[in-house]
Amino acid sequence: MFIPYKVEYRYKPQKGKTYVYCSNHTSWLDIVTLGIIARGSFVYVGKSSLGKIPLFGPIFRKFQISVDRTSRISSYQAMQASLEAIDRQQSVIIFPEGGIKGQAPRLNKFKDGAFRVAVEKQVELLPVSILYNWIIFDKTFLPRWHRGKAIVHSPIPTSGLNLDDIPRLREEVHRAIEEPLLPQYPPIVYEN
Repeated sequence: MFIPYKVEYRYKPQKGKTYVYCSNHTSWLDIVTLGIIARGSFVYVGKSSLGKIPLFGPIFRKFQISVDRTSRISSYQAMQASLEAIDRQQSVIIFPEGGIKGQAPRLNKFKDGAFRVAVEKQVELLPVSILYNWIIFDKTFLPRWHRGKAIVHSPIPTSGLNLDDIPRLREEVHRAIEEPLLPQYPPIVYEN
């Protein structure tokens, strides 16, 4: 896409190893970024409305895991499909914020799905911070020039953990992803 992009590997994902990739989500360009970073076979978990996009939609529906976040049944099916992907030695890419929303680049609250998959299958969580995609392509789809950057953090092990550990894992991944984003956060203005 002719965007100069730098990936800082604080940890280099190993080929043949299965991970649950977790990243912030501020732009559709994040999907492409994770496709560059992920190693080996992987699937995305994404909103079902992506399946309606011309040309891209049918490919997404066939090869990725779609979820309708308003449906508990769809969420359960996406969870089961993610667990099955891990069984097939495929990494799973999940944006734990549950979509592009809020005031970029500020992180939103994380949902539990990624952490549940990682704990149930005892695979490492791999946090990724994406720093400038929200500037390059925002919700208006109007491109602006900016150099892209992503940081792949050290993996967070889940070996021996159980579902009671999910809140701690969620917070640890949130902190890892947020740390390089903090300098970009717009200041919060309190009115008197």
